[in-house]
Amino acid sequence: MAGSNYRITVGILTVCPNFILDSITLDTFQGELVVHHSPDFDCFASIYLTKQLIENGELPEYYQLLVDYTENVDTEAE
Repeated sequence: MAGSNYRITVGILTVCPNFILDSITLDTFQGELVVHHSPDFDCFASIYLTKQLIENGELPEYYQLLVDYTENVDTEAE
């Protein structure tokens, strides 16, 4: 699904990780990740990947599997 037009937050985050990386200084980041009311799987997956970006400066090796799974879960929930 790489290069797809994602409908989910986790997909957008993986296509544009600089939304996070350009907004922080990795070695001095102190902040809070806030979720919306009644968070869904996409929300938790997005928080996980954001945390990985903050801690490691990059996405985990198998992030695309998480994106694909989240897209499937989100589609079936509709």
